[in-house]
Amino acid sequence: MQSKEYINAYNYVKQAREKCFIPSCCVSSRTIVGPTGPTGPQGLPGPITVEILETKTIGPGEEASVINKGTNENAKLEFAIPMGPTGPAGVEGPFGEIGPTGPTGPTGSTGPMGPSQTILLGGVTTVDENTDAFIHDVQEGDSHILEFAIPRGEQGIQGPTGPTGPAGTSITILGYYPDLDALNKAHPNGTIGDGYLVGDNLYVWSDNEKSWNDVGVIRGPQGIQGLQGEQGPIGPQGVPGIQGVQGPIGPTGPTGPTGPEKISAAYIVSFNESYPKDGLPVLPNASLPLNRKEIDTNSTVTLEGNTIKFNRVGYYHISFTVNGYAPCVDPFDETTDFISVGFRKVGTDNVYVGVSKWIYNEEQEHISATGIVSINDTNASYELANLNMYPLYLITPFINDINTNSYFANSTVTLFIEYLGS
Repeated sequence: MQSKEYINAYNYVKQAREKCFIPSCCVSSRTIVGPTGPTGPQGLPGPITVEILETKTIGPGEEASVINKGTNENAKLEFAIPMGPTGPAGVEGPFGEIGPTGPTGPTGSTGPMGPSQTILLGGVTTVDENTDAFIHDVQEGDSHILEFAIPRGEQGIQGPTGPTGPAGTSITILGYYPDLDALNKAHPNGTIGDGYLVGDNLYVWSDNEKSWNDVGVIRGPQGIQGLQGEQGPIGPQGVPGIQGVQGPIGPTGPTGPTGPEKISAAYIVSFNESYPKDGLPVLPNASLPLNRKEIDTNSTVTLEGNTIKFNRVGYYHISFTVNGYAPCVDPFDETTDFISVGFRKVGTDNVYVGVSKWIYNEEQEHISATGIVSINDTNASYELANLNMYPLYLITPFINDINTNSYFANSTVTLFIEYLGS
């Protein structure tokens, strides 16, 4: 319940809104003095102290209020006064005059044609895990050969053996598109082995990522064309001159640069046709079998037994997969229980592309590697070799146990070679 002082203050403010608060405007100019009334009863004692806490402005039309947040002896008053009505909007002034347009600046000169650069992929080297990755640019004229150094990752926990992957396929360039959006719009899905040129980049289909992947740039981009200057005014027609004497024929211009070569590739495989039950053994430092050259566009390589020769000098992209296992001991011995295979020059320890993987419980594994080699001697022979100090056993399921008659389903060795250019 509100105190009596609060009620008196509230009624006082309410009356002030309804009537004129200043006494001089509330009485007539003529004052009639009445008789003095009797003395009233003694009122309640007033507050000892009065403190104004806050005066708030409230919305138009709301009722004014006075709230005592203290006591009857020590009053602390809070006032709420309604806002007056909004006044009329002012008249908008006129806009100033628009200034004159400044003169047009001179047209800049046409920029020079950007230089054309050629970028080639060099070797990829694996360095220690604590070493920073880096790219070494070997520049020869307008050509850049990029050598990559990638730090080795930390040894992870051995995961479960995955299913044997399908045999690799060759890459077929099916067409050209100006950009990746155009390629995705025309071919949202592809097949392993499909490739398209997008500008100067080669994109191939990845079944794992379900997307087109950029595998590199063969030629550097063209420089940015300069801005075209404004056309000058047409001059007046001149007076025709006298026909001059015909001059001598000028010298023949230099031969233009050779255009990009057509990409060529070879696909070499070995199949499990009649291997022993425990697999086909490959002795230490011996060549893995290379039985069939299924595809070889433009005579990229020559297959001689289990070795190959490159038919052109230049750079080649090498990829291989091997299905097999190594005999294991119990318990597991990390110094012996592994597979190690490398692509090397015959009779040397020059391994250009290689891979190693530990084997547990003599389980068959699928290992693969990829890289780039530079060929300078077309008479040299190359091989896939067992780099372990123990025999490697090549093994896949027999064709009679698979629901297909295609021997591509149980290949033990796959070697893919792609010519990149000289």
